[in-house]
Amino acid sequence: MSFSGFYYDIEDDVGDESFTINLDRYDDRTIDRNDLIYTTTPDEVSFSYSNFGKYEVIGFMAEKYFAGYTGNTLPPDPSTSIDEKSALGQGQLHKVLIDDDTRRTISLGGAFSLQEGYVLKAEDIDPGARTMLISLLKDGGTIDTTPLSAGQTYVYTKRVGAISDLP
Repeated sequence: MSFSGFYYDIEDDVGDESFTINLDRYDDRTIDRNDLIYTTTPDEVSFSYSNFGKYEVIGFMAEKYFAGYTGNTLPPDPSTSIDEKSALGQGQLHKVLIDDDTRRTISLGGAFSLQEGYVLKAEDIDPGARTMLISLLKDGGTIDTTPLSAGQTYVYTKRVGAISDLP
């Protein structure tokens, strides 16, 4: 926990990276091949927006990586579910692109920039019906358009490596 090259989340007390060095003798100053072992394990952390529950991360080289969704991943909208999915189980790690609880207001025609070239855009808003039409764009092109009612959660899924429908 004291090595700055390891990932540690103080809020969830999470960080399981470690090095083990096997030396032949106490005064040995050479680390032979296969005598330096790096290990890390996934841990469940809370989303910054706590109503979403938890997800698994893994520390790797002092960075937080997404490892999977668990049974404790609970979107607040009952009509939306996120199945348990393990990216790590498929041999994949993904950077956590965004995890915050900041409230944002998007006006009609306005957009909110995400990571990796994604943008969320408000296409149409019906205040009387409390609905809106949103589009997800990637590098300027529309990849998804979805109507949402007030209180609904928007979840976009796509194939990532060997994982189909990763939210």
